[in-house]
Amino acid sequence: MIKVLLVDDQKILLEGLAKILAPLPDIEVIGTCTLSELAEEACLRLRPDLVLMDICMEGRTSGIQICARLKARFPELRVVLMTGMQEVSFLTRAKEAGADSFIYKESSGEAFADCIRATMEGQHIYPDVCGTSTLG
Repeated sequence: MIKVLLVDDQKILLEGLAKILAPLPDIEVIGTCTLSELAEEACLRLRPDLVLMDICMEGRTSGIQICARLKARFPELRVVLMTGMQEVSFLTRAKEAGADSFIYKESSGEAFADCIRATMEGQHIYPDVCGTSTLG
């Protein structure tokens, strides 16, 4: 069972992702955070295998900054960053922060589940500049 923590400031997205992932027998959403600053504490308490986190969130700290902190503190933790913006610089910044994978929010529920599974298997999923996913 892959234990997932969802981090996004949009409650509707958190609820939607949780409902999409809930029926899957190998993925369990163990918590959600609407503030990026709470992700580190949630990881301490809940011990997820993977954090699926938005890059651009309300508050002082971006998902990219939190990703770097999480990877430094919990090296075994997998982090998938997501965004709804087609900003090419996010891909480079996510890699530099240590994100294991990257997905666009307009991806299907199946693509999210596949990305989570592949990331847990050690693959690094990053879209190319055209928006399609590639393994790396």
